[in-house]
Amino acid sequence: MKESSNGSHDSSTLNETANEDLVTVVDTNKRYFVARMATLMLEIPESDERSPASRLRSLKSALEKDVRVIKVLPHKFRPEWSGKYHFHKNSKIVTSEDLFNNDRMNIFQFNEPLEFQIRVPFKNQPAFKDSRKFPSEEYHVVWDGITALTIWESHSEARRSQAGGHAAIEVIEHAVTRAKLSSHIQSCSPGCSFQFWHRDLSILALENTEHSLEFKDTSIHTPYIGVKVEGRTEIHDVAASLFSTFDQDSLDFAISKNCAQRIRELENTTRSGLGKLLELNFTQAIRKRKAWHKRPREAWKYRFERGMQREYLTGTWLALSQLELLIREWQESTKRLDRRSEARHTAGMFTRDLQDDATVVESLNLDLLRSSLENLGDRFDSRVIAIATSASAAAAVIGGVIGGAL
Repeated sequence: MKESSNGSHDSSTLNETANEDLVTVVDTNKRYFVARMATLMLEIPESDERSPASRLRSLKSALEKDVRVIKVLPHKFRPEWSGKYHFHKNSKIVTSEDLFNNDRMNIFQFNEPLEFQIRVPFKNQPAFKDSRKFPSEEYHVVWDGITALTIWESHSEARRSQAGGHAAIEVIEHAVTRAKLSSHIQSCSPGCSFQFWHRDLSILALENTEHSLEFKDTSIHTPYIGVKVEGRTEIHDVAASLFSTFDQDSLDFAISKNCAQRIRELENTTRSGLGKLLELNFTQAIRKRKAWHKRPREAWKYRFERGMQREYLTGTWLALSQLELLIREWQESTKRLDRRSEARHTAGMFTRDLQDDATVVESLNLDLLRSSLENLGDRFDSRVIAIATSASAAAAVIGGVIGGAL
């Protein structure tokens, strides 16, 4: 992808423990944090002719002018090490124009993520559904153009909230708009309103001279996984350590998720095209049962039908071929993600968001769609040949009559 059943999860399962201190911090060398991650893509419009460095300056300027932003950390930008990717926009069904990749987004990923700190009073933070239990007024944010991480100090071993961190997404989207760029949130499915991945990171940070990172996975039904970080316990150090660990994994996750959502959309398009072809065949069969003297009128009434059949047939074949290519791409990105995340013990972070994708994609039976299209195509071709043959025979008879008359 370089230069490359709505299965939404119900986020109501997230625990509302924003006002509960389960374990009070006593040891000053021990700190607790909660981190939340999202796939938030920076889209570069086709009409934007600015250089990557110019776009970044506009973004940083927009962040620095935002009164909610306390500080923007220094950033070493290297355009030649940054990445450009193509992702598809999400929709319920893919149009004929989209089949030619006219809906692709140009996504830019910084070689080094932007980091900034925000302070947003509780009263000004966006609620999630009916939840206004905000865990903090201050958040540290890391964003590389594809993945965003927001982290806050919890002052307890477990303090979580559905509404936590949404202010960070709002700040990024506002800066992107002011920089005359676009952003795109890729949730678990187009119908899901929760902007983040469905599992959080519950972090214990211990001051130590040596750095280490240990993940402790829990049941898939638990809305977080535990992390023990040893080393420096400042919030920006913990955030940088986590983000670098998920760096390549989060990219493969974004690619896999985008492929899976597009596969669902293309399957809908293919089945819709197949349904229209079957409907046209059915109406043709009904017309053949009518009295012979009514058929010419019916034929004139539906004279554009054959062109519609050709359009549906070719469009559905194109959708099916793209579907097969995307399934391969999904398999490759998912294998890369599985291999890396298992080695780093981070697989649990993605399992909850990917389980529906795996179920849907692996259960697809393209053979049935392909055989149905082949059957309809053969019928269409045989009718075209029959009509052409009849027309040729009629022309020969008329020619013979005219020749005899002369």
